[in-house]
Amino acid sequence: DLSPAERRALEAEKRAMWRAARSSALEDSIKQYEQDLARKLYQSRQWAPAPGARPAQMSSPMQSHASRVPGSGSQSRMKSLEQDALKAQMVIAKSKEGKKH
Repeated sequence: DLSPAERRALEAEKRAMWRAARSSALEDSIKQYEQDLARKLYQSRQWAPAPGARPAQMSSPMQSHASRVPGSGSQSRMKSLEQDALKAQMVIAKSKEGKKH
């Protein structure tokens, strides 16, 4: 059987391991989010209609979202994606700062 001090030390170690695993999972989630965001941004640029292009080429999930929002075009959609990417980068930077302290 463990002494009370040993039990507290073991619990503290478990909490530290849990926090490290949680932080790692959060970083992985953020990386996955950034990759998905970059892919969407790239695809939205690929799907942007060229002058004189047929509307049939725009059959994408992004189109249905854009049609629901009045006055939104590819410019505002890209701005939104870029803002999301910037927010994700800020979250990563803050999480890295937290680890240094």
